[in-house]
Amino acid sequence: MEPSPELQDLTRHMAEAIGTAGVSFLERHTSRQDGVCFLGTDPDEWWTDLAGLARTLQAQGQAGVTVIPGDPVAYQEGAVGWAVDRSLRFRVGDQEIPFRFSVIYHREDGEWKMVHFHTSIGVSNEEAVGVALPMEALRDVRSRRRLRTCDDTCRGARDGFVGDPEELTTRSTARPGATPRSCPT
Repeated sequence: MEPSPELQDLTRHMAEAIGTAGVSFLERHTSRQDGVCFLGTDPDEWWTDLAGLARTLQAQGQAGVTVIPGDPVAYQEGAVGWAVDRSLRFRVGDQEIPFRFSVIYHREDGEWKMVHFHTSIGVSNEEAVGVALPMEALRDVRSRRRLRTCDDTCRGARDGFVGDPEELTTRSTARPGATPRSCPT
């Protein structure tokens, strides 16, 4: 697998098109093959065709929903590519809400076509299921290696994944600006 600047750029444009109900862009870059599926943040946002997705995006646009693209990371392997972005925001009125976006692409006739996307609003495990679930990756890192400083660790935890795979730490809270539980401050 290798990084894909082409899919990184396509994903930025895809987020823009989703945020502006850019149906012509979505039509040009979405697969027509059976098996496509698009999942939104609401439990009822589940589409298996572009037409249903387009109708919803147009209605959301008319309701004042906009998307502020983020900074995706993208990879490809053969005819399959994928991208993830956790720095997007959607705006409704005065509210701006961070959300996560993952996209899967398939190369068809020499062009990348979206076959799946999934958006989610990150919430803590405790908020979602009522229980603070163990975060072993963070504990394992601390037991194997002393991290630089609390400030670096906390900043990294707020920003998400930091370090190489051997030093993987995960975000400990979904609330932007909140102090991670792992930080002793």
